[in-house]
Amino acid sequence: MSIANNDRIQNRRSGFDIRLKIAITAAAWWLMLAAFSQMEISPLQQDWTFESKLAIFLFFPACIVLGGVIAVILSKRVNLNVKGELKKFPVTERVFYTLMLVFFAQCLIFTPPALSSVPGDARLDWGFPVIHVLTEIIIRVMCLIVVGNVCVRKRMLANERWILIASVIYTVLVVSRSFMLEIIFYWGLASLAYSSGKTTKTSKIFKYAVLLSIIFGVFIGYGNWRQASDFSIVDYGEVLIDSNAVAWIFGYFLVNFDNLALLINESFRNDSFSNIFGSILQTLQIQKYENVDDYLYVGKFNLGTAIRPFVLDFGAWVGGAMFAVLWSLFLITSSWCKKQSTHYAVLMLIAYSAFCFPITGRIEQPPYLFALIWILMADRLVLFRRSKPNVTVLRVVVV
Repeated sequence: MSIANNDRIQNRRSGFDIRLKIAITAAAWWLMLAAFSQMEISPLQQDWTFESKLAIFLFFPACIVLGGVIAVILSKRVNLNVKGELKKFPVTERVFYTLMLVFFAQCLIFTPPALSSVPGDARLDWGFPVIHVLTEIIIRVMCLIVVGNVCVRKRMLANERWILIASVIYTVLVVSRSFMLEIIFYWGLASLAYSSGKTTKTSKIFKYAVLLSIIFGVFIGYGNWRQASDFSIVDYGEVLIDSNAVAWIFGYFLVNFDNLALLINESFRNDSFSNIFGSILQTLQIQKYENVDDYLYVGKFNLGTAIRPFVLDFGAWVGGAMFAVLWSLFLITSSWCKKQSTHYAVLMLIAYSAFCFPITGRIEQPPYLFALIWILMADRLVLFRRSKPNVTVLRVVVV
């Protein structure tokens, strides 16, 4: 068997291992938070029926793992043809720098939300919304391309570090906690790639724990700062323990399971044509978002896990199966990449989406789908460089 064939087989197996590990880890993450949600934290929590418990603790985690298995089976013959990193992506870079300049120009005209007396409210009406959406998509693409290249070469270049720093500054000024945590998530995984093969398994576990602790720390601290000084998350969530940290974790990571159980308990359906693709249909002006936004939730917490729209459209059992199918298709996209850097970039996006499963959906949302499409286009149309020095392979330069 040739060395080239060995490389292809190793790449294929590595891709399968990573995707399946992501699916298994996502299921374990789901189960851990679902178990914590059963603790007595607030009177808002619901009594779950047997059907809800069976779906949340067994069926939905099984669907998450099943998606990984399906992806492995259906993409069995796909492999990475080229070991290398993206070398140039001129249009993407120019759009990124242009939009960042436009953003900082807006900061000179309008008071950015971070400098407002009520940042949480100011961020909803600040600047030009359409430009913000496009800026967020391009920032996400650039950050993913950066971390994809880092995973290949095992080091970060100076300009790439500044791209990530500028992106974090953007999230701070617009007071977008979820977007900031997303970038930190990518950056953290890229940093772990630096030491790949240089640290023990115990050290890697420790570093992952540190990354998760940083994410939670930023999440809690940033949440307190974003709200007005007279806001109390403890009162907002009617939390029995007088702790902001517990209240924030309850409101974003735990009560979502009660919201999901409530829908299953009540067999609730809304009048939306499609909750799963409602945001895309709304973007295309096919459906009004008000219908998609109609669902039951406890107290004032309206998050409901990534599986909620599937339950709203099809019920718990068919909805879980539909989720497994869409999740598997999302996983398969990483095998469409010809280059290792974009392969890792897509895997980063998949890993972040999996991390968000207990909170909200990502895989069917336009800001993430458009970023995925952009990266897949870059994979096929951009100059790239092989891992071996002084060897450059030219492709059509379009993006």
